[in-house]
Amino acid sequence: MTSRYIYTKNRLFWENIKPTIGNYKIIKELVGKEKNIDALTALAKYHRQSDKKLIASFFKDEKTKNYALMSVIEFPDDFFYPFVKRILLNEWTPTDGGYDSNRLILCYEALAKYPRAETIELFEKTIKIKDESRYKTLCEYLLIGISKYPNKIYEPIKQKIKVDEGVMNSVNDYLEYDK
Repeated sequence: MTSRYIYTKNRLFWENIKPTIGNYKIIKELVGKEKNIDALTALAKYHRQSDKKLIASFFKDEKTKNYALMSVIEFPDDFFYPFVKRILLNEWTPTDGGYDSNRLILCYEALAKYPRAETIELFEKTIKIKDESRYKTLCEYLLIGISKYPNKIYEPIKQKIKVDEGVMNSVNDYLEYDK
């Protein structure tokens, strides 16, 4: 594939591109030199240790954090865990405009790729929220994450979440649409 074919801003293209050796150099250049955020997830698919700092650099800008989270879902290396955790905790309380639902869903999806005690603690913190509205919203996002990336250690969390049929329909609709 030549650069004429690979240089595109079509996100669907980047999500479906196969991580071949021939594409790597072009993708890395697009991400590194041109800061092409659509190619960032494609770069993450290579799981190269040498790319971790470049991928992590996209956590610094508000406009690119969601792309960095999508990259972590593709490349859930321990290096990225503190970044994801920090974003979740910063987004925990809604601002005047409400939650950044896309970012929170991506946080829970990314965290679900890290089945460990620390992740369970964060998920437990979510299900212990006393405010009913926050509980409903954050548990919906949590359910999306642990349903999309299931692990047997998340089953006890799933069993503790009590939400109405509307929330469950919303979760199922999201998962169906996101296939």
